[in-house]
Amino acid sequence: MQARRSSRTASASQRAWRSSYERLTEETRRREQELRGVISPACIDTPLDNLPRWVDAAHRGLLRWVVFHCRRS
Repeated sequence: MQARRSSRTASASQRAWRSSYERLTEETRRREQELRGVISPACIDTPLDNLPRWVDAAHRGLLRWVVFHCRRS
């Protein structure tokens, strides 16, 4: 079975990825000092280093939603 793709679905998916990762990046930066007081520096530094890459990938349309439907037999 092949999945059907439509440009309309892809753009909705791309918008969702962009807004999710952009928002996470903004919130992490905004609350950086507060978070550093309660979690390890690596838990802040790693996302701040990597989230911009995810945002860029979303802007370039490289991320897609995937849904798996499984049935236990």
